[in-house]
Amino acid sequence: MANINRILGTFILILGIISSFPNLAFSGTKKEVIYFKNTDYEVHVFILEGKEPGHTVLIVGGLHGDESGGFLAAEAFTKVDIKKGKLIIIPRANLPAIQLRRRYVNVDMNRRFFLEGSFADSDLYEDKVVAIIKKYIKQSDVVLNLHCGSGFYRPRYINHLENPLRWGQSIIADDDKIYFEDGKKVNLRAIAERVITYLNSVVKDPKYYYHFNNTRTRYPDSIHPEQRVSLSFYSLYGARAIAFGLETSKELPLDYYKAYYHICAIKRFLDLFGIVYTGDPKPLFHPPHLKYLLCSIDGHLTCIRNKDTVGVPYGARFKVEKVIARFGYPSVVDIPDVKGLNDRGKEVIIDSPKRVFVRKDGKVYASINVVPLPKFKEDIGLIIKVNGQKRRVAIGETISITPKDHLYLCDVFGLKEEVKVNLLGFAPPGRHNRGEDRGVLIHPEKAHFIRRYAMFEQGYTVYPINITNEKYLLGTVFLRIRSIR
Repeated sequence: MANINRILGTFILILGIISSFPNLAFSGTKKEVIYFKNTDYEVHVFILEGKEPGHTVLIVGGLHGDESGGFLAAEAFTKVDIKKGKLIIIPRANLPAIQLRRRYVNVDMNRRFFLEGSFADSDLYEDKVVAIIKKYIKQSDVVLNLHCGSGFYRPRYINHLENPLRWGQSIIADDDKIYFEDGKKVNLRAIAERVITYLNSVVKDPKYYYHFNNTRTRYPDSIHPEQRVSLSFYSLYGARAIAFGLETSKELPLDYYKAYYHICAIKRFLDLFGIVYTGDPKPLFHPPHLKYLLCSIDGHLTCIRNKDTVGVPYGARFKVEKVIARFGYPSVVDIPDVKGLNDRGKEVIIDSPKRVFVRKDGKVYASINVVPLPKFKEDIGLIIKVNGQKRRVAIGETISITPKDHLYLCDVFGLKEEVKVNLLGFAPPGRHNRGEDRGVLIHPEKAHFIRRYAMFEQGYTVYPINITNEKYLLGTVFLRIRSIR
């Protein structure tokens, strides 16, 4: 267990370094705050702040789970470097709905922003998330609420897809103007029209032109009274922040444009409110690639790659601790018959074969199989020579060396069957890599390692050494090398 905590501590440390980014190659700072960690409704908040003060803009995507353009556009801005002002980004506010690829789960999250009262103690996860979003709304000068709406908003009725009751391709405000207590007047329509002028120069096709949609929400004759409990209305009248709804159309021919037009709109809003940044935000459509799952089996850590089958003792305690993937944020783990939408961190007893799926935004991109085997009569592991001295390292344990040490994988103990020993990431010199690294003298200082298989901690690089038979992964030993660059 101490080894698990140490390895997991490595990831936490690195995530902290990556997400805090203090003065790393750019002038601003970034940090990531995670709420409701290891729950189905985990919320990630990205805070990007420039050295020069300015307005604070909040971008919220994914209130509705079937509107991918919003959360992909919001996610794109988590990669920029802020020079002036501050960005707060909540890309995937409603993670369960996104995983299920539907508008909402229990209640419509964009109908829970009541002006009065707090529902943080509600049994509904939607209300807990709304309470977090409200906290950030109150810290913001400007709020952008991203959606993908049906049809095309038009001020006058044209047909069933183009009329005043549709939402797509519009910039929405709850009124033309807002008057604040200090006497300041903000012309919401004028701001939106400037954004729309720019957007339509990008769109070019009149069929997809944007229009300004004043929902006149607070007026008795409004055709959209339901918006009085929306995020935008709460921002404007509950928190006195300038707020706009941004809508691309679900009828756009490609998903790319649903995100791209949002990005163009956000860029123009940031320009108008004086947010200065570097970087070119683009929607991320790369398919995720699983490097491996970091799993705990009876307290021992094991790295399992996509499509692998791992054999574990019958009745073993199995848990997925971490998903290590390229373009994998935010990945969830799904083990059928286990309650919930995200099974990462949940302990499962393996008394029958299990399939473990890894999903992003509701789509499966990797899976592993876990099968019960008869219990081993004794511990298994590796006999490893370091500078000629033999050491016994059990599965789940770590051996630490320096780059100048000489490493030799001798053999496996505790097993009589034929197995392979594979140091993931190690490319043996002068021969075909057949996944068997016993009998090779390894000089870490000179050896070629493929870093995509590595885990990192401050001053160290960690590579898994997997023990497999013809069918199953049987366990992992970890090689910890100091100061590999």
